[in-house]
Amino acid sequence: MLAEILLRVVDEEASRTRRVLERVPAGKADWKPHERSAALARLAGHVAELPWFGQKILESDELDFGKPVTDYVRCQATDGAAAVAHFERAFAAFRNALHDASDDHLQGEWVFRRGETIIHRAPRIDSINGWAINHSSHHRGQLTVYLRLLDVPLPGIFGPTADEQRMG
Repeated sequence: MLAEILLRVVDEEASRTRRVLERVPAGKADWKPHERSAALARLAGHVAELPWFGQKILESDELDFGKPVTDYVRCQATDGAAAVAHFERAFAAFRNALHDASDDHLQGEWVFRRGETIIHRAPRIDSINGWAINHSSHHRGQLTVYLRLLDVPLPGIFGPTADEQRMG
């Protein structure tokens, strides 16, 4: 039952994320709005990678960034099509793991740590909400700011944008 609810949420969030990633322009991979900001390709890549975090929450009892992570595939995309392709693979694995999760498993504890330092300890369902869904929404929002600064028309996320209203 909980997995069914979460699946509806992650499917809708994936649709929103996909629409934003599709807009990432080629030829701007190294562009940054500020010297301390991530480059466009790195930010888009991070957004594309984040479903892996959800999969990891579902398939393990903890994630320790103090140890080598062997199953993490960094997104090397330099345009929207490549970012979407990476996102689709990561999201399919996350979705499959979520589809198979029982209520008991989703309510079980998951720990995120760096060595002895506990970063987060909570039920998996809360961890998915925070580290997969909200984390993705946060960086997707950052990505829309980058796109706006690059004068790329923004897609609707929670309704039409000013760009879509002008184009429609």
